[in-house]
Amino acid sequence: MSLSLMAAPRSSKNVAVEVELEEVLNAEKYELEVRKNGQSRATQYVQQRPVFNMTLEVGNYQMRTRALSEQSVSPWSDWTELLAPPETVRKKSEVSYNLSVDKKRMQANLELNWEAARGADQYVIWIENITENKKEKIKTRKTSHNLSLQTGEYKVGLQSISKDGLSSAVSYYDNNFFVAKTQLPKIDITPSENQSYRWTEKPQAEVRIEIFHKAFFSEQFVKVQNLRIKGDSWRLPAALRPGEYRLQFQYVSETFENGPVETLEFIKKPTEPNFR
Repeated sequence: MSLSLMAAPRSSKNVAVEVELEEVLNAEKYELEVRKNGQSRATQYVQQRPVFNMTLEVGNYQMRTRALSEQSVSPWSDWTELLAPPETVRKKSEVSYNLSVDKKRMQANLELNWEAARGADQYVIWIENITENKKEKIKTRKTSHNLSLQTGEYKVGLQSISKDGLSSAVSYYDNNFFVAKTQLPKIDITPSENQSYRWTEKPQAEVRIEIFHKAFFSEQFVKVQNLRIKGDSWRLPAALRPGEYRLQFQYVSETFENGPVETLEFIKKPTEPNFR
């Protein structure tokens, strides 16, 4: 015997139950009796096919079966348990699987919405934090909920629960949810004439420029200047000593994570006035 559930019409408490019996050789008909737990009166179904489709109110039932032919009638089977659990949550609203947080907001908001499942009195939201290997469940009677998620990877599923505690299978979202800190992109520097540099200006961000100098025949660079500027360009200071230079450019912000550093190097050769 196998059992499956399908969407049912009429009452929101009803679900469609399918019971598939094993075929019996030479059987012309199959008989099925179903009664609710605690009741003696049973509903009878007789048909030629061994697959029965019924609409039942969500709850706990018992059933028994037998096969019929012209020559004989097989004995009834023992009463066995038959469950009519609430419908699985099938339709969920579209969501974004990639969420972000900034420096001022440590948690991302994930709004979940789904259609009501037949026979459901409440719902369980299953949340598995894959990053930290933790599991959590939230119960709600509504068909929507706002989750607050910290950075990490999450698997989220929905489950319907009936008034008497029967539960459906868990319906998981198609993909895992990823929550990451919002990071500024790497700055793209374009050198231009007159020893100036240009880039694309980003809202809510400045550009940090660090200048490192290494004298000829020296072994290490020394930071000589640290700037934070707005705008989309910057010109190299004219009064720089001869030597090797390393320039580091980076988008920085009080709101977002700083972007990766872009490094440029050049050599300033000595001129005749430098030897006076």
